[in-house]
Amino acid sequence: MTSVIKVKYKLVVCGTDFWRCLLLVLLISACDKTSQKSSLTIGALNGPTGLSLVKMMEQNTSSDADRKATYVIKNDPELIKAMMAREEVDLALIPFTMAVLLYNNDFPYQLLGVPVWGSLFLVGSDSLIRNMEDLKEKTVHVLPRNMTPDIIFRHLLIAHDLDPDRHLTLNYTFPTPIELSGALAANRVELGVIPEPMVSQVLDQNPELSVIFDITHLWQQIHGQEIPLAQTALVVRKAWARENREMLAAWCTQYAEAIKWTNQNAIEAGELAISYEIGRNAQMVASAIPRCQLNFQYGFDQKEKLMNYLELLYNTNSKIIGDRIPDEDFFYSK
Repeated sequence: MTSVIKVKYKLVVCGTDFWRCLLLVLLISACDKTSQKSSLTIGALNGPTGLSLVKMMEQNTSSDADRKATYVIKNDPELIKAMMAREEVDLALIPFTMAVLLYNNDFPYQLLGVPVWGSLFLVGSDSLIRNMEDLKEKTVHVLPRNMTPDIIFRHLLIAHDLDPDRHLTLNYTFPTPIELSGALAANRVELGVIPEPMVSQVLDQNPELSVIFDITHLWQQIHGQEIPLAQTALVVRKAWARENREMLAAWCTQYAEAIKWTNQNAIEAGELAISYEIGRNAQMVASAIPRCQLNFQYGFDQKEKLMNYLELLYNTNSKIIGDRIPDEDFFYSK
């Protein structure tokens, strides 16, 4: 008797020992599944999110070749969005508002967690600004329109009785933190809202600049701890998460530990960051880490507070999150 069994579209003639052949097929299939489960691609932005990953990337280089992840660091969130549209990344670290908008536009990604809780600062050379009211008639450069930095800054202006479209000018010429920080350092921009570690770098490059406002501090003065300033979202591709729950849980545990290490070992983390082209000066990156507000929390565990934040975003400008507050499925459940 001759058995013919298809294995990856190739014919294998096994002779009479059918059971031995069947065992071989099952082993091959199991190996294929293991190989697929070990595949993981993470997309992130240069800046505090990239900084949160440096220890993960270092550990990745020394791990088992079959279990290595692929880390892709981009300067523009639109580039990560394009990869998500093609489902080329399994995990992505993007602005929180973008995560909500993409979910509401049927991107197959859920909120896994929040690793950055506010690292924005108003930086400039105008030493006469003492409070928010002093921004009247000024031009402030902000990162992409309707992204998290823009929405947060607009909300703070409104909370201080300033109309963002009438009392001052918000300029969106520079779409990425690197471009805007470069313009500040070169004195082409007088006022700009940028994140760490770019803040520390421009202060080092240009002694005429100073931190005018800590955006997180202003936010907490208004909202306390009930509405957190969720700046960055970690999202996971639904299909990948369903097939790799154990690997995802292990990665998240390792990520949380990596962030703790980064917060506790700023000098070493700064040196690592430079090796991955996140920042230009290790000492400056190290000094920026305490102000980056790095702390990984599962989205589901912070659901109530994040829902408060989502309601605030919706009431501020519903269009930025797709004209609706996301449903329960937005939160990945462990």
